[in-house]
Amino acid sequence: MPSKKILDLKERYKNGYDNIGKDLIGVCLSECKLYRRGTAYFSSSALMAWSEAMDHVINDNVKIEIICSPVISDKYFIEILKGNITEDQRKKTVQDLVDKIVLTAVGFKINNEKREYRSKLLAYLIATNRLEFRFAIPKKIDMPIESGDDRNLYHVKIGYFIFEDESIVAFEGSINESDSAHQHNTESAQVFKSWIQEDARRTLSLVKDIDADWNRGNPHIQVYELSNEAIEKIKQLSPAERPKSSKFPIRTKPVDPPKFDNNQLRPYQEDALNAWKNSGYHGILAMATGTGKTRVAIEALTRFIEKTNKGLAVITVPYQALARQWIKELSDRNITSIAVFESQDNWERRAENIFVDHLSFGSSTTKYPVLVCVNKTFKEQKFQSLLKRLDDKPGQRMIVVDECHHFNKIEQIRALPKSFDYRLGLSATPYEPDEDKVLDKYFGDIIFEFKLRQAIEAGYLCQYSYHPIFIEFTSEEAGKYIETLKKITNESELSTYGDLDRLLETLVGKLTKLEEVLKQCESKTFSLFYCGEGFIQLEDGTKIRQIDSLTRLLEKLNWRVGRVTSTESPAKKKETINSIKTQSIDAIASMRILDEGIDIPDCRQAFILASQRLERQGIQRRGRILRKSPGKELAKLYDFIIVGPKLTNKELDKLYNREMRRARLFSEDAINRDECLSILNEV
Repeated sequence: MPSKKILDLKERYKNGYDNIGKDLIGVCLSECKLYRRGTAYFSSSALMAWSEAMDHVINDNVKIEIICSPVISDKYFIEILKGNITEDQRKKTVQDLVDKIVLTAVGFKINNEKREYRSKLLAYLIATNRLEFRFAIPKKIDMPIESGDDRNLYHVKIGYFIFEDESIVAFEGSINESDSAHQHNTESAQVFKSWIQEDARRTLSLVKDIDADWNRGNPHIQVYELSNEAIEKIKQLSPAERPKSSKFPIRTKPVDPPKFDNNQLRPYQEDALNAWKNSGYHGILAMATGTGKTRVAIEALTRFIEKTNKGLAVITVPYQALARQWIKELSDRNITSIAVFESQDNWERRAENIFVDHLSFGSSTTKYPVLVCVNKTFKEQKFQSLLKRLDDKPGQRMIVVDECHHFNKIEQIRALPKSFDYRLGLSATPYEPDEDKVLDKYFGDIIFEFKLRQAIEAGYLCQYSYHPIFIEFTSEEAGKYIETLKKITNESELSTYGDLDRLLETLVGKLTKLEEVLKQCESKTFSLFYCGEGFIQLEDGTKIRQIDSLTRLLEKLNWRVGRVTSTESPAKKKETINSIKTQSIDAIASMRILDEGIDIPDCRQAFILASQRLERQGIQRRGRILRKSPGKELAKLYDFIIVGPKLTNKELDKLYNREMRRARLFSEDAINRDECLSILNEV
């Protein structure tokens, strides 16, 4: 008989309560001699669940047999078969697709040094005949006029294990063969054991079912194997010995980072501070959202204030809400500050007194309050005139520019004072791809980077799953987009760019798709919706803001929703953010104010509906939900990606390429990376 672990398998597993990959698949694979599996979808990320059993699989020549669909989208399947008139043409197209899928998975045409461990291991298992794939499609293919609805997919989700004594464990449920299904998605599996009398008949039925598919006994499906040419390529690509990698288990479970008290910097934050010091107190910190740029800057300010006599410090940020957050964090470190905003009374008189005293002679040991500005006020004549008084005057001065990418224009950087010798720029993404690096002229180089992947792998940010949702332009919307682009003759026409953003934000398909997604959501709580600033036209011709339309939709689906926009008072914003934490509301709907700096660590899933013409907008929005909070191990990101329509237009191609570039970027760091990239490859 199998071991006690196998004998004690539960009747049913469900992710959340269990880990199907570890508790069922991994346990059985560690002892079986055959694993035969029917699944709608296979991803090489399944190797995560297989990893603990890999010694047994390789040393004892276990056979793993997977039969699955060659596509995960009916729409894509219909598309590739269009134009295939004869049966032979269709068979060749499907065979080419089957070969391409597996060759891509094993890293064919990729430099060997860049191939991932998974790709190498997959090639090794296939080449040594330990892993075999077959692919199934319906014999009768329905080609609907409308877009596909998954009626043409092999969608079986069952499997079984045979052990040395010929006993069998079979299962069926909702799980595909992928890491997301094994341990992250809310999936379930019912388990049957051949040695239990009540299970024997059902076990045999499941075995016969999958065997019929594998052995081509099912008259309703066509089964494909890898071609001999593909197998030879894989054998040539396969390493001679089992590949090894210490990095492989990196995403199997969240990492707990080292504990630090509130006043202690993390090691990488201390490294950032040292890099700034070694660069002559000039430089930019490019650190992922949520990794503590503010914490590093406040420590730098603390040391500056302690070190200098009558030192003057200025911070400037894009928004008042972010400025207030800085003021609170400074206060937590016992650093006094003055709010330099338009809406604050008496800041001008108090700031002028500080400047006058700072320029006076004498040996005063005064510690001045830090001036916390909003960029708009910082650039206005009143404050700029104060800064100009310091030109060519001696004195110790420090400036911190948070979200410094806002100053990456010649006309913007002129507002930064030349008389400040301590200069620190902060941004998760200082520059867009191919953007001129104007900030270098003031701050110098990027002196320290801490990327999102590093933060996730070190356990400082939580892991996330990525879910791209594809939205197609209507022909009318595509026409408006192209016409709007024609109006843009140079980058100074910001109003036209705003029109472009609002058009992308309010595509009619976004809310329709969103409703479909929300109806399938397993949880409402701790949700964040990023809305655009544009208007949506209703069927009766009236226009309402996207955020209003979204609120109506959420309320219709019985979601409790609050708002954080520029029109709410600071007290109201704070109340709404606290409400998500106490679960008095399910979700926050927001416009651009949450893009930069505002912390809502309790949020666990985000829906990005707003336009993302700039790459950094998406990066910042992703970062908002990756901050850790008690009980939060995994975040979900739903990203609405614009594709189509099929028009030959270079501007639409640019838009499509930009959207897909972001989707691939977000996929790379997600726990369901392989599934995402497979989906994107089919678009």
